[in-house]
Amino acid sequence: NARKNETVTQSQGELVRTELSGANVKLQAQDASGKLGDVLLAGTTIDTPGTFTVQADKLLLGTQQTQTSTSTSSAKRDIVWQKTREAGSVDQDTQYVQINAGKLDLQANKISAELGARDSVQELATQPGMGWVNQLATDPKLAGKVDWPRVEEAHQSWDYKKQGLTPEGAAIVTAVVSYLTWGAASGVGAA
Repeated sequence: NARKNETVTQSQGELVRTELSGANVKLQAQDASGKLGDVLLAGTTIDTPGTFTVQADKLLLGTQQTQTSTSTSSAKRDIVWQKTREAGSVDQDTQYVQINAGKLDLQANKISAELGARDSVQELATQPGMGWVNQLATDPKLAGKVDWPRVEEAHQSWDYKKQGLTPEGAAIVTAVVSYLTWGAASGVGAA
């Protein structure tokens, strides 16, 4: 009656980016009365050899998370003993807006640029499509307007093991112990 079962699962998320491109790219959030609104960019790639312009009250340069997860579970069982195990991991990666532009013109009253908890402005600024991070950090016209909220990533792993008697095995052990100690227990009772 021995049985063995093993399951392996793996999944990986991918980011499907929105792409904006042209000789010059301009985003403007404005209602009918001319009042500026908010612009949110996340999971976006902007490609322009000219100028990328944003006109908004608030500009949010958000992040998105991609996740990779794996898990393995196994179970072994015979009439007396059972053993189970589950192990796995979950890892998230922060994905940023990528701006490849000849010139960046951000006209906003407030800018919020999300950063992964483990990333630094200096490190990000050196990556392809991330030069905008350096401009936000060093442009005197943007001083006091930029906020850098941190975004947590999940990095977890686990390995659980459990083993012990099956209900049938426990019944057998109980019966054997009862049989072997029956005489001793009756002598104690008589005393």
